[in-house]
Amino acid sequence: MAAQAAQWIRSALDIGMVPEVRVIGYTDASGTHQRNQVLGEERAAHVAALLRAASVPQETLQVEGKEDSAPGMETDSLQRTVRFQLLLRPRDEERRGAH
Repeated sequence: MAAQAAQWIRSALDIGMVPEVRVIGYTDASGTHQRNQVLGEERAAHVAALLRAASVPQETLQVEGKEDSAPGMETDSLQRTVRFQLLLRPRDEERRGAH
């Protein structure tokens, strides 16, 4: 999945888009909040490292951990998932925002 996401991101860069990639690691509610936060962040950081290894620029990646269910998942099952949110903007829009 990370390889496919990396390909999409590189393709967006190639056509002049500005990608913003949010990588979110989820955990279930068992364990302490602090431990689950760290675990979610570690999961997301691992996937972000795979994306960087596949030539996705670091500056496009945002890593986040969440101690709850991923959207669309049952709340009582273990949430050992990592999700991506990809926002694409035209490069011209980035320039307009800087002025």
